[in-house]
Amino acid sequence: EPSVEPESDPIADALTQYRVIVAQASAYDYGAEDSTGDYRYALVRMRADSDIPALLLEQDTTFGISNVLVFQYEPDNGQAVQSDGTMSEGVAQAGGYRGSLSAAGDGNGILATEFSSGGMGSTSRVTLNGNSLQSTTIWEGNVFEDTDPASEEIGYLEIDWHDIADLSGLDSWTPPAGEPSQPVPDQPEPDETTLPTDGDRIVFRGTLGAYSYNEVLALQGQSDPNPGSNMGETYYLIVLDEPQ
Repeated sequence: EPSVEPESDPIADALTQYRVIVAQASAYDYGAEDSTGDYRYALVRMRADSDIPALLLEQDTTFGISNVLVFQYEPDNGQAVQSDGTMSEGVAQAGGYRGSLSAAGDGNGILATEFSSGGMGSTSRVTLNGNSLQSTTIWEGNVFEDTDPASEEIGYLEIDWHDIADLSGLDSWTPPAGEPSQPVPDQPEPDETTLPTDGDRIVFRGTLGAYSYNEVLALQGQSDPNPGSNMGETYYLIVLDEPQ
């Protein structure tokens, strides 16, 4: 009997092509001539109707802004196609611009937040429309005074960036674990006798971790309430297992 060809795995095929793209990250045009030579990549779902992630390639610049290209594998033709347009994040050295990118909690694209030093800004959902990036504004206001109910309902998920020299992020891929960050509902004040203690000290149960500037923003699900922070700092936070 003739041998049966194994069915193709489109996600595995996508990751194979993404490896080639990552290996030549510096060869692409990111729309800036002031590159620091540092590049990162990440995998994010950019289409709600597809489980095949898109590849994000990020290039750092000397102005503090990082530019991002998007590549999407198309199973119909077996090719990873670069999308029209770019995204950006970071803190500009001049002008007061600040921007951050998070994966949408519902698995449909990127939530891009940007604001000026005065606090006025907006959040947009960026998805793929064919081979072009499509940006739809879902909130506008002052990040220091107004709430952003649209983004809070969708939820933010941290983007897992990898240096291009580290290909472990392409060895396999699964959608990010856990629920998107949502506001914690008001909790009744617990009785002190129910709290775990160690002698006369209250015990907090959670995980101690080291976070970058962007990771703290993603963890809290909001923009920087104190713009002007040093984005190169490392922050050590205890993330509680449950409200306490």
